Amino acid sequence: RAREDQLDPLLEARVSLDLGAPVFEQLVLAELLDDAEAVIAANRARLVHQRRALVDAVRRHLPSWRFRMPTGGLALWCELPTPQATALAVEARATGVAVAPGPFFAVEGGLGRYVRLPWTASPEELTGYLTAGIREHANVVFPAESHAEHEGTVVHPDGRVQRLRQAITRQGETRPGWWVITELAKRLGQDDLRVLTGSQASQLLFSAIPFYNGLTLDLIGGKGLRWVANADAATAWPAPGERPTVSTPEAGPEANGRLRLGTYRSVWAGPEVAHSPALQFLKARSRIELSPADAKKLGLFDGEKVVVGGDGPGHVDATVSLRAAVPAGSVFLEGNGVDGPLVEIRKGAAVPAHS
Repeated sequence: RAREDQLDPLLEARVSLDLGAPVFEQLVLAELLDDAEAVIAANRARLVHQRRALVDAVRRHLPSWRFRMPTGGLALWCELPTPQATALAVEARATGVAVAPGPFFAVEGGLGRYVRLPWTASPEELTGYLTAGIREHANVVFPAESHAEHEGTVVHPDGRVQRLRQAITRQGETRPGWWVITELAKRLGQDDLRVLTGSQASQLLFSAIPFYNGLTLDLIGGKGLRWVANADAATAWPAPGERPTVSTPEAGPEANGRLRLGTYRSVWAGPEVAHSPALQFLKARSRIELSPADAKKLGLFDGEKVVVGGDGPGHVDATVSLRAAVPAGSVFLEGNGVDGPLVEIRKGAAVPAHS
C-alpha cells in the first residue's frame, strides 16, 4: 500500500529491480531473515548430512570415480575413468536419472571426463536401500516400504493397540505394503480389495479379524488402548493352545575372561536408519550384553566402554549393556565383527563417535 503519488515511482522501481519473486515468498523470506543465524545453521547441517550421504554412495558404488571433497557449493564434481560423461548422461536419463555432464559447463569444450552430482536431494534419494546381497540374489524385488517408512498399527505384548507413524518419507518408487498386496491380488486374478489408503487397509483388517471387530483408528487415538480389556472383544479372543516347553540354556564356562559369544542384528541396523536425521538416535552402535554376575566378576558397569576380542585378530569397541536374562558365562554382541566361539572383554578406549 502507498499514497497515490508514490505508486508510479514504486512500480518503475520494481520493474528495474524485482526479479519476479511472488509476494508470498518475499514475505516468507523476510520472516526467515529475522532468525537468519538459526536458519543458516539448520540448512548447513542438513546439507553436510546430504553431502556425506552422496560421498559415501559414490565411494561404495563407484570406486573408480575420483573427486575432491568440496568445502562449499551444492555439488560433487566426479572424474570418470574415460571421457564419456555425455554418453553416461544420456544413458542415465533413459533410466530416469538426471546427471549433468562436464561439457555443459565448459566454455570451449572439454571436461568430457567429469560429471556434476548435486546433493540437494535427501539422503534416502541419494543412496537407495537395495543392498549388494539383494541385488545379487533376489529375482523379484517388490517396491515395499521399510519399517521406518511404515504407517499402520502395532500390538504390544500387553494387548495394547497403538498407531504406528512414518519416521521418514518413502523413497522414489517405494509403495506401502498394502499397495503391494493389492496389486499382487489383482495380477493373481483375485477380487479387487478396493483399498486406496492406509486407513482403509486398517479397517479391512479390523473387520476381517473377529477379535478386532468394532475397533477403529479413532478409538486407538494418540495413546492407544488395550482392546483385550473390551468385554465384547475379550469373548472373541482365541482360546490359548498348548504352551511350548522352554528350557533354560546351560550356563557357559566361568567368567574368567573368556565368555561364550552370541551375536544378533538389530532391527534398526539398516541404511534407512543410517541416513535418516529423524532416526539417528536409533543408529546401530556396538553393544555387548552380559549378565550382572559376569559384569561384577570383570569389574564392568552398565554403559562402560570395552574392547571385545575373539579367536581371530579382529576386535570391536563396544558399550556394556547389563541384561539379567543373559545366562552366566555368555555374552551377546550386536553385529558380527568378532570371531568366536569364545571372547574376552577388557576395558578400553571410548567408542568413537558416529558422525
